[in-house]
Amino acid sequence: MTEKVLVTSKKALRSKYGSTGWAAIEGAVAALVAADKKRGITTRLVCLDLKGDVQPFGPKPVSDPADQKGTKAAIDAIFKTLSPAYLVLLGAPDVVAHQSLTNPLQDEDPEVPSDLPYACEAPFGKRIEDFKGPTRVVSRLPDVAGSKDPGYLLALLKEAAGWKSRQARSYKSYFAVSAAVWKGSTRLSVKKLFGSTKKLALAPPRGPEWSKTQLGARSHFINLHGALEDDRFYGENGGDFPEAHFAGNLPGKLRDGTVVAAECCYGAELFDPAPLGLHMGIANTYLGNGAFGFFGSTTVAYGPADGNGAADLICQTFIREIQNGASIGRAGLTARQEYVTGAAPLDPIDLKTLGQFLVLGDASVHPATAPAKTRKTLRAKSLASPVDRRKSLFSKGRRIAATTAAVASRPGGKVEDKLRSALIKLAAAHELDFGKTIRRFAIRGASRPALARGFAAKSRAAGGGSYLLMYAKSKGKRAMARKGLEKGLEKSKPASRQVIGGRRAVLVAREDGGKITSVQTYHPR
Repeated sequence: MTEKVLVTSKKALRSKYGSTGWAAIEGAVAALVAADKKRGITTRLVCLDLKGDVQPFGPKPVSDPADQKGTKAAIDAIFKTLSPAYLVLLGAPDVVAHQSLTNPLQDEDPEVPSDLPYACEAPFGKRIEDFKGPTRVVSRLPDVAGSKDPGYLLALLKEAAGWKSRQARSYKSYFAVSAAVWKGSTRLSVKKLFGSTKKLALAPPRGPEWSKTQLGARSHFINLHGALEDDRFYGENGGDFPEAHFAGNLPGKLRDGTVVAAECCYGAELFDPAPLGLHMGIANTYLGNGAFGFFGSTTVAYGPADGNGAADLICQTFIREIQNGASIGRAGLTARQEYVTGAAPLDPIDLKTLGQFLVLGDASVHPATAPAKTRKTLRAKSLASPVDRRKSLFSKGRRIAATTAAVASRPGGKVEDKLRSALIKLAAAHELDFGKTIRRFAIRGASRPALARGFAAKSRAAGGGSYLLMYAKSKGKRAMARKGLEKGLEKSKPASRQVIGGRRAVLVAREDGGKITSVQTYHPR
């Protein structure tokens, strides 16, 4: 059985790197295949644009790397035939396309670039709620978008061929940094994952010149602001958004095997840095300097200021699974599945969170060996073997797809004057200015496809009601002009950099029977 499949586009890689570069990449892939064989993993390279590679699976070759529908169909056909344990998308989105999904939150992101659909059996589509039951272990080993030098990708392939697991305690040592305004939320996350918050750094006043000792910890948990096409993350306090983490500060300071969970907006965006005059993005930089995996978002992500929710939760699960001995890819699949089951019924923020977070790195890499406690638990659940765990995750994903309720993609229905007044009062209580738009989303019931027969096809929260979302701007100094983030951007002002301060907080209120039963305020990371 083929354990791992690498999918890529020969045409796209040859276009970027020439025939010589492609030949070098083929050689690096062959070395990875040989290294995987020694680990007991049978690995296969499939070029989606080559007839001889894809014809055995049925679909037509994907001649255009931007063909999202064709790419999704080809990968589905590969899974149907080979049922691999791991799928690795080899290349940035200009080689293997992201799937562009409709943004259910309708905030500043027109769409959500996503790898989630590749992890799901559902056919090509644009709605995130159609992909709420992932069953596949999928990751992306990216090159640099727009690059003409294959050296970066060759280095990542070499790292993927040479990795070794470490003891789980290696991932209990951590580097964690948070925007000062979110210290309450990040402390909860760090305490859950590492048992202590002593090493948590707040920005400001800390950053961005982190030491080799600080960055040498192998678990990195980052809860900062990110911006579109940017090589920096930012802190926040009192209207000040100073630089807190810079890609250019990472080389030479990271240890081999680092694993990162970043809640930041655009934290895992794979952009072409050359036209902007920037260092490559932070996610690319981590991987290029020995990190085994990076878990982050392609768009604006959300979380509360004090409690945990949305980005906090999905990132926590990813790091926890790495500590428990999971592969990079399985940690991502478990993070998605647990997020859906914990959040159901899924409101627009939940759906966007599910769609936007992705795994960068080789899916088969196991950073840590499972600790004895975890091995004992797996044996007790009859999940000691990788095959048993795979079957369990597959079944769980199908069950989630069949039984989890979500809101409709598009809002509908009028908001009664009484509820509107209540929402305005709630916004004021949460120190939010009333926005012009209140959107009402009806809960969509769980689907019941034929594959779900035998499952309890009733969502645990499908008892009716709807979600009311009110978009509101935070009070104070957040609504800054495009001139920059005051002190934070004085030294670097590329034209593409997005103003963080103007983003909107979102008030999510649950209605049941005409009454508001719960309220949560989410802040853009």
